[in-house]
Amino acid sequence: AILNFVPLQQLERMRGVVSPILQRCGIEVLGVVPDKRELTMNTVEELRDILEAEVLAGRDHLDQLVDGYLVGAMTPESALTWLRRSVGCAFITGGDRTDLILTALETMPSVIILTGNIYPSVTVLTAAEEKGIPVLLVPYDTYTTVMRLEHLNGRITPSPTSKRKIQLIHEMIDEYVNWRRILEGYADWKRKAKWPPEG
Repeated sequence: AILNFVPLQQLERMRGVVSPILQRCGIEVLGVVPDKRELTMNTVEELRDILEAEVLAGRDHLDQLVDGYLVGAMTPESALTWLRRSVGCAFITGGDRTDLILTALETMPSVIILTGNIYPSVTVLTAAEEKGIPVLLVPYDTYTTVMRLEHLNGRITPSPTSKRKIQLIHEMIDEYVNWRRILEGYADWKRKAKWPPEG
């Protein structure tokens, strides 16, 4: 068995208490893997795909992970408090909110999503390129955009830009899973089963 999605604060308890109980019951524990939020976070590219968005800036940074969503329908001053708490989020607003978008860019969101097919000013695109923050333009209104993102939320989708997730999975398997024992078990099973069958 591999115990997966274990909260970090429960990791030692699972290793020291639960694993031995399972072992005594004849269940070999081959790993205790902690929950990693990064694995369920989506990349900007995945957001782009589900939103059918046009990339206006930051094309080389579509592999950024997105940690939540923030809708900008307020003054820049009011938004600043929320933006400072939401570093790495997707900031969603209309393209005509130049002051708000420039404020958001200062707080380093993972992506700016502009709704309603409203193109932003050149100032916004220049600032986004300089900071390496992708800007996506979507044809939907804000509500529809958020609903489409909620549909994607928590799904892990294969993507060419998911390099970080793949690297993290490799590291986690190496650290938390007895993969050598898994391979040995597979080799033993294959040898006993004589797989593939002869003739």
